[in-house]
Amino acid sequence: MKPYHALLNAILALSVAACASTPDTPGNPVQDHMYAHFAEAGKVQTAVIFGDLDGMRSAARNLAEHEEPRGLPAAGLPFLDAMHEISARIAVESSLPDAAVETARLGATCGNCHDATDGGPVFRPNGLSSEDLSQTMVRHIQGVDRLWEGLIGPSNQAWRSGADLLASGSVDPATMATHPGQESMFAEIFRLGRLAQEADDQEERTQVYGQILSTCSGCHTVPDHL
Repeated sequence: MKPYHALLNAILALSVAACASTPDTPGNPVQDHMYAHFAEAGKVQTAVIFGDLDGMRSAARNLAEHEEPRGLPAAGLPFLDAMHEISARIAVESSLPDAAVETARLGATCGNCHDATDGGPVFRPNGLSSEDLSQTMVRHIQGVDRLWEGLIGPSNQAWRSGADLLASGSVDPATMATHPGQESMFAEIFRLGRLAQEADDQEERTQVYGQILSTCSGCHTVPDHL
């Protein structure tokens, strides 16, 4: 695997360290395990976005093999089984487009569990400024992360925020200077953002999100891009 392009490294660091929302600090063993789920699932999602198959498989394997504590709500157990099964498939996946679809299913399964058990994380505002969001790649990563929160929450507000970020805006010259010939992929992200705006239920959102992740990974793995 080639090293990430320096620009993508900087954007990823910005997203993780300063921009991406995180759930409130866990306070008991069950919450600790749920936070571990969130962290490892987020690693899977990020690795898929950047086309990092090794990182994706490692995080998915950790999630698939994660031992669950006692005391989890009975209503959530079928979803935990599904989460482990999906993670196990991702852990051996060699196709990024297929991994993107499975990762979207992973996020949706978390959200379905939270919905069934009246649980789920509470996300904090990330504090991004309008100047930050004027940068195309920052806007894209923030939009994709907000959609991810929308699936996992599940949260209509987070989903709509992410969809609006991806559907609007334009490609700044600095981004195109480092992405020559990839205008069609940016156009596809705008199109998928508009589809995300129209997606009203978890199934529709899962399908759109899988396409978005696949488009991101396809762009980031173009030869000479990484």
